[in-house]
Amino acid sequence: MIKINNLVKYYGKHRGVDDISIHVEKGSIYGFIGQNGAGKSTTIKAMLNLIFPTSGSILIDNLDSINDSKEIKTFTSYVPSEVNYYEDLKVGDFLRYTMKLNDQSNVEKIVELCKYFDLDETRIIKELSLGNKKKVSIVQALLKIQK
Repeated sequence: MIKINNLVKYYGKHRGVDDISIHVEKGSIYGFIGQNGAGKSTTIKAMLNLIFPTSGSILIDNLDSINDSKEIKTFTSYVPSEVNYYEDLKVGDFLRYTMKLNDQSNVEKIVELCKYFDLDETRIIKELSLGNKKKVSIVQALLKIQK
């Protein structure tokens, strides 16, 4: 499902990732763990073509991460460590807005995911704890890949 071969990413003279190769079979669960600066986020961003590798190759479901980026993004999503929202919106309004950006309108999925994550759709985003804001980002990511 994921084949990363000799991935290298430099930011000027600074190393982001240095010669990483990872192969993850379909149906497997793979987690990135490591110290700050180990290249976890850089690798994920390169997989999703949010940044370009200096060298190496990445295939996701046999699709090239650069040339087939648009197709890959139809079945993947990314939750960054830091998120910024329209703070004055209610959770449900924000999630419906997210769906519209992705040409979707499955409001039932919003209700289902909010219930699953114990997330109150009627709460104003700026009033949420950091943990609940993280839940919003996870729901948002799951909504994006739902078709």
